[in-house]
Amino acid sequence: YTYGAFSDVLECVTSPDSTITNFKKTASTTKTVSISWTGVDEASGYLVKYFNDYNDEPNEVYVTGCSTKLSNLEKDSEYKISVTPYKTTANGAYVALSSAYPTTYYAKVTPSKVTGVEGTVSTYSKSMSIECNYDKQNADGYQFQVYRADGKGKKLLTETKKGSGYVTVKNKNFAKFYMFKVRVRAYVDDSGKKAYGSWSSWKYVSRELEITKLKSTKKGIKVTWDELKGADRYVVYASTKQKSGYKKVKTINKGKTTSCTVSKLGKSKLKKGKTYYFYVVPYEKVNGKYYQSVEPRYCYKIKYTK
Repeated sequence: YTYGAFSDVLECVTSPDSTITNFKKTASTTKTVSISWTGVDEASGYLVKYFNDYNDEPNEVYVTGCSTKLSNLEKDSEYKISVTPYKTTANGAYVALSSAYPTTYYAKVTPSKVTGVEGTVSTYSKSMSIECNYDKQNADGYQFQVYRADGKGKKLLTETKKGSGYVTVKNKNFAKFYMFKVRVRAYVDDSGKKAYGSWSSWKYVSRELEITKLKSTKKGIKVTWDELKGADRYVVYASTKQKSGYKKVKTINKGKTTSCTVSKLGKSKLKKGKTYYFYVVPYEKVNGKYYQSVEPRYCYKIKYTK
């Protein structure tokens, strides 16, 4: 017999018949998730697939160790992650995936910065209701903090709540004429340890200012209101209509000054026999910028008689 050359060697490999254990999330940021697991002895490496609700096809990455960091993830998202062991031939030309069902884990990125924080104070019940824009958050819960805006005294309270970005908290200081500052951050708790996002910007909150007296004088209408501790500015608004047309008529840049006399509405002097409506908005000055405290809901009226 005369023989020709042998063919190339065909390498083959069996697939692992075990699945990984101790699959867990170890860390996260707003765009990354780190995971780890206990591997399979016969495995050469692992195929990691991950996707969220916005992806039609999963992303894939092959790793040789028992941990990896998934990057460039969608903000405020939850990812379904699966890990499948595999073995390769000696030359790495062929990969045999485990036929066992892959181990799956659901992991969330760290929530992004909370926005849209609002607060209202009830002096009667000594409570404050706080809410934020959580429509785009993947949060499992929220943490709320309240301080006095003037910096006097320590933090009033910290409240951590599972679920939505809304809470009602109580404190005896809410019955007083203070301005408060509030901040909120979201967290996820999918690894047995809370991962907190960034704090929101401060929101300045107070009870609505009460105008205690409106008086007609020869110089105009004298407006008097309650002092609000922590306020650095008061802005007085007026209109000839109860529900619309309000214009800024006075700005008081001293927190302890609680009255002023209004002689004009816009460019027009006040008219005798005309009814005028007023409200006052407090502001807090921080790093040279003024922040409005409370959105007015009530107004006060007087018929000008001088």
